[in-house]
Amino acid sequence: MRATAAGLDLVEPAWVVFYGVASRRFWAFAAWPAACPVIVDSVNVDDLRNRMRAAEMAGGNLTGGSVVGR
Repeated sequence: MRATAAGLDLVEPAWVVFYGVASRRFWAFAAWPAACPVIVDSVNVDDLRNRMRAAEMAGGNLTGGSVVGR
């Protein structure tokens, strides 16, 4: 899972992506400046990428400072 996250991190330059071993979730933190942190998470990579695209479409203000996907 960590290797999958590392691979996704390489192809998503606007995001920092990793796998949380304890949480068993993939996490993506936006690497662009935003008023509030933009963080998305999911149990699978495909859903994570969908959430990343949704955050981008929302102009990076989707979270309002909280985690999207919970």
